[in-house]
Amino acid sequence: MLLAAFAGTEVVNARYTFQNLHLKSQLIHRIYIFSKTEKYIDPKDVRELRKNDGRWNLSQSDGRLGIHVTKDQAGQLMACVGEITCVTLDRGARRFATAVSVLRPDILVTTRHDFFSKNGKPEVSLRECTFHNYLSPRTKIPFVVYHNQTKTSFHLNNFDYVALHLKTRLSDCNAFGIDKSAALLHTGDEVLSVTTSQIGMLNPISSKEPVVAKGEIKQVFEGAFGGPSMYWTDVDTASGASGGGIFALNRQGDLKVGDDERLVLKAMVIAAATGAKNGQPYRGELETGNQSILIGLDSSFMELVLKIRDELEIRNKLKVDETKLTGENKETTSSKLERPHHIERPHHIRSRRVRRRNTAKRRADCMTPYTSYYADCPVIAIL
Repeated sequence: MLLAAFAGTEVVNARYTFQNLHLKSQLIHRIYIFSKTEKYIDPKDVRELRKNDGRWNLSQSDGRLGIHVTKDQAGQLMACVGEITCVTLDRGARRFATAVSVLRPDILVTTRHDFFSKNGKPEVSLRECTFHNYLSPRTKIPFVVYHNQTKTSFHLNNFDYVALHLKTRLSDCNAFGIDKSAALLHTGDEVLSVTTSQIGMLNPISSKEPVVAKGEIKQVFEGAFGGPSMYWTDVDTASGASGGGIFALNRQGDLKVGDDERLVLKAMVIAAATGAKNGQPYRGELETGNQSILIGLDSSFMELVLKIRDELEIRNKLKVDETKLTGENKETTSSKLERPHHIERPHHIRSRRVRRRNTAKRRADCMTPYTSYYADCPVIAIL
């Protein structure tokens, strides 16, 4: 995903394979507003495009999209969705991407093409990358790429994802759950995308809260080479949407939650079809289609996240055990008194030693220039 600041940067075409079908798709770098009336809209007709732009702020989801978001759900989205900022290796530009927290408040998932080339080489300085959520936008948290996740070229199949480990946990973030069922989404399911700010949004949008858009799953594809499932949908997207979270809606239009009453991440925004054009209705075709593309959080994607979760929990448990062991080995005053070679000195001997030490310190202080006026100092002539 490249923002407007990278207009001169080459955009790499990504090719995904579904059951021996080669789908050419491109990274999101333009504005894609789907026509909701099945009529073609002139891309230059801004007024008509604005009527069809389905992207709004989180606080506007009820009035604009008819989706009721509870106070707890809004707090979870504000704390667990945010933006990654990086600097390119030549320090010539910045790159941005949406990332969401899953399972633990120190695990993020996002798209891989934002930071790595199609051959798996970093295109940004990962040491200088930071993440911030909407709840604490001024708190920049560094992260590391957990394990070697760049062996598989994402432009050959649907492995365009990466899991990150934050060096500091997100405060007040009840990380999103994941669905372990075989099928995450089905044709006809309505979903809500939650992303950071995107370029070309025609509605009045605030940068202080996430951007949401409503869409429908049009087609489902089983992932190739053991990868995750992928979906074609009509969710409005543009630069900034890559890495955004996809959440399922129930028949009443409310967000679905898991058994623990927290939101469940179903998929992630990654790309748009090569033939996608602004102002056209959805059209699911391989070469000349007009659709946005999602990647499902299942199969190998889910296995990677679960593996990182388990390893981090084991590491934290070892740290806790080590801390307890260190605390037990520290000697206390009572333990020292129990040692047979320890002899408690009489009180008057210890008091005499303290008095001598204090007297010597006072004399040293009094020898310092401009301190002889203290009441407890003898009169000293300062030369």
